[in-house]
Amino acid sequence: TELQLARQAGLFEHEWRNVVEHLLVVNAVAVFLARELAAAGAPINVDVVDQASILHDVAKRLDKKAGVSYLDTFQKGKGSGFLASAGYKPEVIKAARYTGSVPDMFIQDPAEQERVVARAPLEDLIIGYSDNRVRNVSVVSLETARDENKKKVPADPMVYDRMYDLYRTVERRLFALLGERLRPEEITDERILAMVKAG
Repeated sequence: TELQLARQAGLFEHEWRNVVEHLLVVNAVAVFLARELAAAGAPINVDVVDQASILHDVAKRLDKKAGVSYLDTFQKGKGSGFLASAGYKPEVIKAARYTGSVPDMFIQDPAEQERVVARAPLEDLIIGYSDNRVRNVSVVSLETARDENKKKVPADPMVYDRMYDLYRTVERRLFALLGERLRPEEITDERILAMVKAG
């Protein structure tokens, strides 16, 4: 299962309960968004989102261990081979790895970033966005996530500003497709928990 792979990747070495809860909350947010987008008529593979959202930290962890940076993850990352050897399809691997590499956040031109996000698969964007909306195990706004990350890692604030700018662009694309069905502020702990309980 996806959680077994997370354990093999070393994600459970410290505070494993928090890690498991984080993966499950990101999964719940991502699947919720994917289902809403599918209901709105967007071309989305909910099964890919379901699998890849649980795996989103696996490749990130392996790449970090290997000393791979945000800028060269797609070229040198270790996570793709690990997930491929476990039998996952390329689209699942690509979606799972998006949040760990986010090369798009280093695009300086806002217009070009908009174009790149417009071309990106929705599955990739949903998982990256959901991961950025979950701070540890709580659903928060992008602004809160940025500010809390800056406090936690004050030596690298630029990365979190860039990440915020990227995912605000992603947010605009996703919620434009959703129209009146859903607004960003309506994705809360309470709503996600209610969805999980309802099955």
